[in-house]
Amino acid sequence: MVITCTGFAAALQCRVLIFDQSFDRSRGFQYMSFSLLAAIGGDEPMAAILGEDRTIRAWLEVEAAVAYGLARAGLMDDATAGRIADGCSMSAVDRPQLWQQTANVGYPILPLVRMICDAIDPADAGFVHFGATTQDIMDSALAIQLREATDRLLEQLSVVGDGLARLTSDHATTLMAGRTHAQFAVPTTFGAKCAVFLAEFTRHRDRLRSASDECALLSMFGAGGTSAALMAGIGDKLPLFRDEVARRLDLRVARGPRSDCRPDADRRAHRRDLRSPRPRGRRPVSLGDR
Repeated sequence: MVITCTGFAAALQCRVLIFDQSFDRSRGFQYMSFSLLAAIGGDEPMAAILGEDRTIRAWLEVEAAVAYGLARAGLMDDATAGRIADGCSMSAVDRPQLWQQTANVGYPILPLVRMICDAIDPADAGFVHFGATTQDIMDSALAIQLREATDRLLEQLSVVGDGLARLTSDHATTLMAGRTHAQFAVPTTFGAKCAVFLAEFTRHRDRLRSASDECALLSMFGAGGTSAALMAGIGDKLPLFRDEVARRLDLRVARGPRSDCRPDADRRAHRRDLRSPRPRGRRPVSLGDR
């Protein structure tokens, strides 16, 4: 058993990792996380939005939307896209296998795509994930979750704001001591005090709405961010494809790909050969595998 503490040391959060030293891949490992803050003030709807179920479903939703987008661009018919979308269901996902294979290859979309393909006709499977890359699916799915998370925060913020508005009105004439330099100052009212907090939460609401719009972006630029496979498959219908995928996911199309290149990438490439940006690194989930 290995115990590590993060955050504000042991005062806030301790993570306990239970690892079988004889590591049986059929059993895998169990990772348990305990957060004191979540335990005493956590929000169940928010936990569900960012939880395992919603994460997997968001990946599946993006894969289904990709199929419909390809149909809109003319790569396949609507019936094929519908069958692929039907295969993008939670019933097709073997979770123990998903996480076991994720630990093996380093990311979950490869085993997820294989499970989708196994759930549908082989003739349709050739179109699954066509032209997309792991980052497209995971970034777009995360954008869905972030939009839902900010919506939940806005709900909670509105409750607080409504409460402050009532206090501001009800105590407009309730006298209290004002303070300055940590000392009593001229008289004020409790309503005036609450009005300051109400104005602050109003600004929080505006910033949160803006953040929600900014993060609700579709990433769909293929391997290396070049869109090469998509261009080869659908040509000048690429904007139409992206628009359809974004419409179905209620996202906006990003202006360009997000690069995952970092100064230390080459030093770590030997540990991620399956996803190496170098020419010798063949991406397991790509147009070349179809």
